[in-house]
Parts: sequence; C-alpha cells; structure tokens
Amino acid sequence: MNTEKIIGKNIQSKMIEKNVSLTELAQYIDVTRQTLTNYLKGTSTIDSVKLMKIAEYFSTPLDDFFFEQNDSKSYALLFRTSLNEEESKNSEGYSMNDYEDMTVHPYSIRLFKRRWYLIGYSEYSKGVRIYMLDRADDARMLGESFDMPEEFDAEAFFEEFNGVHPSRSEKVCVKVKFLASKRDLVRTIPLHSTQKETETTSSYSVFEYYLRPNFDFKQEILSYMDSAEVLEPVTLRRELASVLLDMYKLYRSDLIKA
Repeated sequence: MNTEKIIGKNIQSKMIEKNVSLTELAQYIDVTRQTLTNYLKGTSTIDSVKLMKIAEYFSTPLDDFFFEQNDSKSYALLFRTSLNEEESKNSEGYSMNDYEDMTVHPYSIRLFKRRWYLIGYSEYSKGVRIYMLDRADDARMLGESFDMPEEFDAEAFFEEFNGVHPSRSEKVCVKVKFLASKRDLVRTIPLHSTQKETETTSSYSVFEYYLRPNFDFKQEILSYMDSAEVLEPVTLRRELASVLLDMYKLYRSDLIKA
C-alpha cells in the first residue's frame, strides 16, 4: 500500500473512532468534502500543514498516520532514495545521485522547514540515519518486523542541535548578539530549546545556547543578516566570518561600481 493510501486509511480510522463526519473534518482543515474524500481514498496527496491540523484535531502523534495500524509490530521499509548512506549520515547539502535501495527500520517522522524527514535505523550502516522524504523515489513495507528500541526518544535525539542535520561537533555555549529590532522575534521563535537571554540593553540583547552548532543552526544565524553577531565561541565566529567574506567576494564588483 502506498503512503497516500496508508495516510487516508488512518485518517478514516480516526474519523470512525471519534465519530467525526466528513463535513466536520473538511471544514476544520478548510477543504471541500470531495478533496477530503480524495485524501481518504489516497488519490490525492495531502499537504503537511493540513495533515498537522488533522493530527491536532484528533490529538494524535503525526507519526501514527504514516504507518499501517493493522497490528502492534513495526516493519522494515525498502527505501529507494537518491541520497546515499554517507550523505544521509553527514548531509549538509542536497547533491543529487543515482537512486539506490536500502533497508530502513522507521522510527519517527519529523517536519522541518516544510520538509518531511524519516528517522530510522539503517541495516547497511548499522546506525540511525535521517532521510529526506522528498528525495525518495519509492518505499515498500517488507515482511520482516523489528523491535522498536525502548531507549529511542525522537525528541531527545534532536535536543542537542538545531533542525535535523546531526553534528559531530562538541556541545558548546554559543553567545549571539541580536539587535533590538530582532530580539522580540528571537524571544517568540527560539533558535533552540536551551535559549536564554543573558543581557539586555536598549540597542541589543545577548542570547546563549548550549548545543552542537550544526548546519541548520548556522543557517539560522546567517538568516538574520547584519542583525546577528556571534560573540562566542571564537571558532564559530571565525567560521561564519569566512562564509560572509566569501559572500562579499561574490558581490564585491557591484559594490565597487556603486
């Protein structure tokens, strides 16, 4: 059964369990009855925002919609993806490759920046890997089951870094200075769960983070452009300075003309 049909079947099961009508749910996620019917049949692909609203409506984990609920066993997937094992282990970019098959024990699904990721154990590399679902060409459930590790906790797995790309760097205290014009945004949407505001003046605020600085965290800081400055550690400050210098070189000729 393909992913769309599995999701549709699980939504339908929740509707029956909670005695929710087609009209009620369609109105809640702001679609027509026909569109919702197509989701339930698996003939249309539901977008991530609407699926999250349905999960919220039924107060159920998002993961429950992606796997068949016919028994309590967990089954391995034959996952066909263009991201090879080495990339999925260290991915900080999105280069394309030939598709290859790999057997994965699916643990969890995560949404980050409007992109779905599968977290699972790879039989090939004997470790937990992260796969971008939009890079998958196909996924088939295999007959072999596996025992879900009791010690695996998806939230704990991601708590040491920002986003979804793991980092081998050491956990450090990162201090970032944000201009006053951006601090309310940073307060409202923290860059990480460890965020603490340690200094506040009329012109800026300093926030501290205790994490492994990974690709996603660096991107987040750079997205604030000239409104954010890394104060510590020096190694991260210099790394971002190098990135900004390379960017300057790209636009230097335009600045000279101006």
